[in-house]
Amino acid sequence: RLVAVGADTGYGFERQTPGGPVRWGPVGQPVLVPEHSPRCDDPAGPRFNHLMWVTEETVMQAHRDGHYNATYFRYPLLYGAHAPANPDWSIVRRVLDGRKHVAIAANGLLRRRGYARNVAHALLLAVDRPQESSGQIYNIRDEQQYTQRQHAEFIARHLRHDCEIVELPPALAHRVYKGGGAAAPAGLLEFDIGKIKAQLGYRDVVSPAQGLAAAVDWLVANRPEAGGEIERQLGDPFAYAAEDELIAAWRQGYAAAEAVAFPAMASGHMYRHPRKPGEAWAPPER
Repeated sequence: RLVAVGADTGYGFERQTPGGPVRWGPVGQPVLVPEHSPRCDDPAGPRFNHLMWVTEETVMQAHRDGHYNATYFRYPLLYGAHAPANPDWSIVRRVLDGRKHVAIAANGLLRRRGYARNVAHALLLAVDRPQESSGQIYNIRDEQQYTQRQHAEFIARHLRHDCEIVELPPALAHRVYKGGGAAAPAGLLEFDIGKIKAQLGYRDVVSPAQGLAAAVDWLVANRPEAGGEIERQLGDPFAYAAEDELIAAWRQGYAAAEAVAFPAMASGHMYRHPRKPGEAWAPPER
């Protein structure tokens, strides 16, 4: 019996052609990705991602050859006590340092997060159900996912700190958090976990609010070394002077964009409110 754990990095990257995207279909990659989605099977693609696909295929081929009964999990970003390079530290440290404004990617989703006890529960479901999970690959994450803004606001409230959450375009926020703390500018990818819920009955054993509160409390009690290994893994320089300058520049640019004049227009929804038969559509009276 082999229960193996990998990550989502083997999912295929979109390839653009003059006729449009080709790997995921005419519209491109969907936001919600099931297990049978395209993989990084092209050796000409990103090497690390391709090797993730090779590893997964090797494990599952040995299952098909009868060497063992295998189940493979694609893990999300973990949070909780001892979670490696937990991006929540980027917000927690700023709160502890008394920052009055915290920059985040514009409502950016903290993608594919799973509380440690929840994903461990999922793995144990496969251990308890070796036949149902035989030869299966499962996405796993918390059932409910939240935006980076919601996480930042929750952390600030939990630590009783009043600060302004400043939403920057993701490409700018990526300069603040070069690792997991900012949503990538494009290519949002979220796990579809319908399969493990249907086949193994997965449900969260810890709610995201309980898990995040426990994770924050653990980080406060076990603060990573400033400038140490974890902060380098996060790619977060905690460069507060540069952050303030970036926020000021963004506000100036936003104010300039707001000053661009557009013609006034009375808009209204598409449904009519006729007062007599055959009355034409018109925007609402103001």
